[in-house]
Amino acid sequence: MPLACADLLEANTGALRADGIDSQRPQCRCEEFVRTALGAVDPNELLLRFIVAPQHFNEKKQQVRHQALSHAESVGMSTFRDAHTTDEQIVNMATIVIENAKRSNVKAAFKGVLTFRAARPKVERPDEGCAVYCIYDSPHHGVDGHAEIFQRVHGASEDLKQMRRMWLFETIDADLIAPEQFRGGILSHLV
Repeated sequence: MPLACADLLEANTGALRADGIDSQRPQCRCEEFVRTALGAVDPNELLLRFIVAPQHFNEKKQQVRHQALSHAESVGMSTFRDAHTTDEQIVNMATIVIENAKRSNVKAAFKGVLTFRAARPKVERPDEGCAVYCIYDSPHHGVDGHAEIFQRVHGASEDLKQMRRMWLFETIDADLIAPEQFRGGILSHLV
């Protein structure tokens, strides 16, 4: 018997989280379940993703790597709902992200904020006939304006997962905003 959405989103942790959610509630069936007063993520919402080099950013080419979206295939890709996240929350969360990155790679550097509309991951892949990404309202570290994106990975081959990620990377039409330019430079101290 499948778990209720609340239990499912809380119970699944670790590298197999996306698969656990997709196997229990396929086709994004928990998207309308909300855990905050903000409600489900609206397709017109602007989402924010923190970008850290070297894992998300190619310094030589000065561009975001498609790997910046790879957490959607495993633990969930962390994003923030721009209209529902304060400057203080953004600064606190970006600081945590860069500190964690530096623990595993001393050369880690904060490169900026990737922005895109929530509707973009929901576009159907033409050859699959359905959306392959789900977006869940998911408060994190006391920030209600947090959302997670998951790829529908249950039963998908590694090649298919990578192909979907590359497709998403091309489809979301994201902009990378430099720390100095984001919300009046509130993240410039992280560079």
